[in-house]
Amino acid sequence: ERTQAKVAESRSDVLSDNGAGARPGDDRHSSRWSRSEPTRRPVEEEEPSRPLEVGGVYRGQVTNVVDIGCFVRLQNVSARRREGLVHVSQLENRRVGHPSDVVSREDLVWVKVLSVDNDRNRISLSMKEVDQATGMPLAPNGGGG
Repeated sequence: ERTQAKVAESRSDVLSDNGAGARPGDDRHSSRWSRSEPTRRPVEEEEPSRPLEVGGVYRGQVTNVVDIGCFVRLQNVSARRREGLVHVSQLENRRVGHPSDVVSREDLVWVKVLSVDNDRNRISLSMKEVDQATGMPLAPNGGGG
């Protein structure tokens, strides 16, 4: 009973709004949980991992947007290298002033693998060859309907 009372007392100290009775160092726990916004994580689909293939269409998440395009982390891929570049010319079939006009970090997108260079550790991707709503491949010129 005394142990249960001590546990209940220490729980109430940690959980109290005013922090009365909190031990020194307990503030590190409160700051860890009081972040303004949680980080977004990729939505992993129930699809099993599959090998990376040139011409294959994959779901991915934009990890960074730079002047030359955007980097996309491929989901459900069983490959050592899972991140590739969508060059600004491969974002859409129209002229794009800056990649941030089309995509933002953490966006989920569909991409087609254009090439894999294992020697240079690079994957080239295209968004304009995939219907972003359905994930279905389009004709290489971006037409499809």
